Amino acid sequence: MGKKFPEITDGIQDFISKQHIFFVASAPLAAQGHLNVSPRSAESFRIVNRNRAYWVDLTGSGAETIAHVKENSRLVVMFCGFEKQPNIVRLWGNGWVAEKGTKAFDDIVEPALRDLPGARAAIVIDITQTGSSCGYSVPFYNYVAQRSTLNDFTLKYEASHPEEGMVAYRREKNRFSWDGLIAIEQGMPRDWEYWSHKIVAGYRRWEKGIWGIGGGLFVGLMLAGGKRRF
Repeated sequence: MGKKFPEITDGIQDFISKQHIFFVASAPLAAQGHLNVSPRSAESFRIVNRNRAYWVDLTGSGAETIAHVKENSRLVVMFCGFEKQPNIVRLWGNGWVAEKGTKAFDDIVEPALRDLPGARAAIVIDITQTGSSCGYSVPFYNYVAQRSTLNDFTLKYEASHPEEGMVAYRREKNRFSWDGLIAIEQGMPRDWEYWSHKIVAGYRRWEKGIWGIGGGLFVGLMLAGGKRRF
């Protein structure tokens, strides 16, 4: 039977500290948009307090999680026990992004993690609920080592682009999500493409808010009408 908690408990924190990988899921507001699930190394995952955690997000070929969090903040993180005791832990909450090069990044990220090769942002989750479940069907996997492939690629790319480093790569690959949502902004041009995507994202948030308010009023009126009839 699954258990729910309003925060990271001592048991959950102890379990997380032993894991090498976690998964993060997010989604855009648009119904036809692409949902995203990404595996992440737990090496830079840090618990700030019982209701806040973060990890340092490294530069890759996409930036879906960052784009989704910037649009609507919904986020869930999952850890699985692959060795010994089975367990699944989920952290639900509201996410926000602190891009490298901003004061927010330096404020939230511990000094030892700020200069990880390819670091582009900290993704912070303000936790509203945690949960654990059995994990009995999760297969056994043995941890071998962290891959060095991304670090090696980053160092090679920075060596071949001495003036801008990974900013040049992020400009090509990380400006927007698959659905056209704004992702990385630090070091990116504020051109017509940027502002057109910004306007669309703002409209989606406004539209979602209007429908949410309208739906609430409708339900309220229906309930009020039902009370009068009975």
